[in-house]
Amino acid sequence: PITMLISICMSCLLQDHPRVAETCSNLAILYNQRGDSGEALPLYERALAIYEAAYGPDHPDVAHTLTDLAVLHLEQGNDDIGRPLLERALEIQEASLGPDHPDVVAIKDVLNS
Repeated sequence: PITMLISICMSCLLQDHPRVAETCSNLAILYNQRGDSGEALPLYERALAIYEAAYGPDHPDVAHTLTDLAVLHLEQGNDDIGRPLLERALEIQEASLGPDHPDVVAIKDVLNS
């Protein structure tokens, strides 16, 4: 199953390697698209923790993962959790991409909806 992929990835790399985070994030996206947010949530959280440890709190990969995690919470009606995550992602993206970048505009659209 899918969890075997994470185990294989972790056995080849350090458990806190950014490639493990990338794999976790990609699997979370897959689970979320299949409607299994319960499986997606811990994978997003793990990816976020790895990216923050590896790259620091203001890296674009952190922002992307924050956005995915925020959207998952917002879709579940957890605005009190999702909005602050999305606001943090917006700050990171604006600083690195500028206010007119499509990713920044997309986050603003979600926040304003």
